[in-house]
Amino acid sequence: MQYSDRFERLFQHLLVDEGGYLPQDKAVKLGDSGGATKYGISLKFLKSVGVKEVDFNNDGIINEKDIIVLNKEQAKELYYRYFYSPLYEQILDIKIANRLFNFGVNAGKKRAVRLLQIVINKILKTKLLKEDGVFGNKTLAALNNIDPDIVYLNYRNAIEIFYRSLNKPNFLKAWLNRLYRSISGSVANLLKKD
Repeated sequence: MQYSDRFERLFQHLLVDEGGYLPQDKAVKLGDSGGATKYGISLKFLKSVGVKEVDFNNDGIINEKDIIVLNKEQAKELYYRYFYSPLYEQILDIKIANRLFNFGVNAGKKRAVRLLQIVINKILKTKLLKEDGVFGNKTLAALNNIDPDIVYLNYRNAIEIFYRSLNKPNFLKAWLNRLYRSISGSVANLLKKD
């Protein structure tokens, strides 16, 4: 599959946050409800997709063995199909596009979009957007017509509040590191050329 330069770079940035293979037994010890994980793709997520699409070892069932054999290209395709939106290409501010994609991978795409819609409505002091978690043209237009620095700071703060509300101290430090790690200047400049 052919991907845009923007998606390729956001995916590479994401892989810094999403580690390698985490076995099921370690995930259980950590209290990670996603189970076994590789490149940030969890067994729980694979089971939600369906056998035909993600039975990577071709044994007819979705289990940890599919996580083990998952490769980066397969993970990239899953991220593109389930966590990315073609409309993200039109977000003018790359930091916001990255944060929306990255948070969507970590907490669910619908939750990430809904939180962004809530933030936009608060900034505008009106219910311009339906807070439904669907990133459509109306959300894109509103986002691109507000000062991106204000949106980014408010969105990042809302994400932090969300993470803290989960009351999961084992994960909080990593989540906050992920949240406050920004795209490097060189990557951001490359992305602006898209």
